[in-house]
Order: sequence, then structure tokens, then C-alpha cells
Amino acid sequence: MIEVESHERQDFTVNLDISSALGWFTAIYPLFFTKNDSDYLQAMIKTKESIRESPRNGIGYSYIRENKLKRLMNTNVSFGFNYLGRYLIDNSKIFLGFDNAIQLHGVPISFFDFISNKNKFPHKIKLTCWYENNILHYYFSYDSMLYNPKEIKFF
Repeated sequence: MIEVESHERQDFTVNLDISSALGWFTAIYPLFFTKNDSDYLQAMIKTKESIRESPRNGIGYSYIRENKLKRLMNTNVSFGFNYLGRYLIDNSKIFLGFDNAIQLHGVPISFFDFISNKNKFPHKIKLTCWYENNILHYYFSYDSMLYNPKEIKFF
């Protein structure tokens, strides 16, 4: 099992007006794989269909995992996946903040400055990928208490 991260601006409930909300909503939900899939094309098709069948694109799973079923569910997931989408801009790395800082009123700000220091790293390893001008890019993040850069590079 891996946890898939998605970013949405959907109306996920009729009782909540999100029209004035800034940014997007992040949902994390489980995706299960079977080891018996020797046909990679069929495995990819099953994976795509599993993602499409996820109720409300995963909205609500994190709440259940953290609050309702914590004792019943295995929340020690080793691998996370985040697909950011397609970018047709000159340098999405500046936009995404992986290599450079964003300039805000002339002050460089790292992408990671927007993440609370109270935020726990939920996975041992996480793969984030995106398309920039039709080229697939990826970035590995990992728990530095468990792995070192040499191990991740080998991975």
C-alpha cells in the first residue's frame, strides 16, 4: 500500500462554501497493489481505475485515519506519492521551490517555508513528480533518521 496525495478545488460537500478559500485542498488516500501482477500494462490499468474509484478523490480518509479508526488501521505507511501535474512554463522548479527560492517582495522564500514545522513527515520515502514542458521530473523526500542520501540515490 502507498498513500497518494492529491490537490483539489472541488466542491466536496454541499454545506461548505469554498469560493473564498485561497489555494487548494490536499487529500491523502491509500492505494493498494498486488504482488501477483506480472503484466505491467494490466497493473497500470488497475492502478488508474483504483484512483478513479477513490470516493471524493480521497477527501475524508486522513480524518478517519487520524481520528476515527486509528486503533484499527495500519497507519505506518512506508511510501507516499504526489503527482503535481503539468506545467508549461520556463522553470517550474522556481515555482515549485525544489531548486530555488520564490521571490516574495524581493525576499527569497523556500517552498518548504510554507510547511509548518509541526507537520510530521508521514512516510519513510515520498516520490513527488510533475511534467515540465512534456518532460517528467521527480523529487524524492525521505525520513533522514532512517535513510541517508547515498541510500536514496541507490533507490
